[in-house]
Amino acid sequence: MHYIGRLLDGTVFDTSIIDVAKENNMYNPQRDYQPFVFQVGTGNVIPGWDEGLLLLKKNEKARFFIPSTLAYGDQSIGNVIPANSVLIFEVEVVDVYSSKEEASQKAKDAE
Repeated sequence: MHYIGRLLDGTVFDTSIIDVAKENNMYNPQRDYQPFVFQVGTGNVIPGWDEGLLLLKKNEKARFFIPSTLAYGDQSIGNVIPANSVLIFEVEVVDVYSSKEEASQKAKDAE
């Protein structure tokens, strides 16, 4: 999936989209701006993503308003995300895989 993460005041704190990173002065030339690939429902991402993404299918877009209890709670993340922050994510499901093996194979095929 592609995503843009924002605080409630509109500050972009993370994105998988190179143009958005450049527009918000957060571009890192060493980062690979590609869709983020992970297995939904395994606890590898914040609970708000695990919950919200189960509702989406391939090529669907959504905007998630994630309460702090389903994000990082009372932990601050660096100097970017304050403790107890509500997060807004604009997401686009680029593809859906039925297994890690299928995801790995599609990634290899794309190279």
